[in-house]
Amino acid sequence: MARIPTVREDDPGTPPEAREFLKRVEGGLGEVFNAARLLANHPQQANALIEFVRSVRHHNSLTPTLPNSPIRRRPTPTIATTESLIT
Repeated sequence: MARIPTVREDDPGTPPEAREFLKRVEGGLGEVFNAARLLANHPQQANALIEFVRSVRHHNSLTPTLPNSPIRRRPTPTIATTESLIT
């Protein structure tokens, strides 16, 4: 299976666009995760993805859900008994 190379900002062969992308990620998150290093192989597409995620997260018209709303509440696991399966 082919591996996707990770882009390092200290590598002299790293293109300037990829370096700018990694600096942008570090400035926004405080550190650069491996997933961002993989995305830096295609910095134009990676920037478009980040803009999309930011627009969905911060610039939408959806009402935020409350922590105890039925949508966010975890389902309670139940155990089936043999009697409930027979009837």
